[in-house]
Amino acid sequence: MDNFIGWFLKKRAFFVSIILTVLFFIIYLNIPYNYLCIRHTFFYYCGEILKFFKIILMISPALLLFSVVAFKLEERVFWVWKKFTIIYLFIYLFIVVIFPWYIGDEFFNIQKAHVSIFLTIIYLIISLFLIIYKSLKKE
Repeated sequence: MDNFIGWFLKKRAFFVSIILTVLFFIIYLNIPYNYLCIRHTFFYYCGEILKFFKIILMISPALLLFSVVAFKLEERVFWVWKKFTIIYLFIYLFIVVIFPWYIGDEFFNIQKAHVSIFLTIIYLIISLFLIIYKSLKKE
């Protein structure tokens, strides 16, 4: 029964990450902007809202990568990775939401997208090391 529950959770994580990744690429390719923001001029902040969601969803391809890897993981490794991912996503969302759009001057500037890319790279590195360490560690 635990195997089935673990498989179902792996499957659900996989499908959620696919949906988020598809949504990210749809927004990244400006498809909603062309159909919503240009045709309906009453929605003034449409482009800014889509840019914000693009930055928020920037971590979704990394989630998809590791949810594919999760199918081959043992249950104990999957649960550790899942707990880490949930905690990290809350931290990621908090930092990206409170970070201003632009900080700095002409020579050194940090944008919200840069922070999102940096946090995604950190997630990739930590997830990779966590999965390798827990997979090699025998309990």
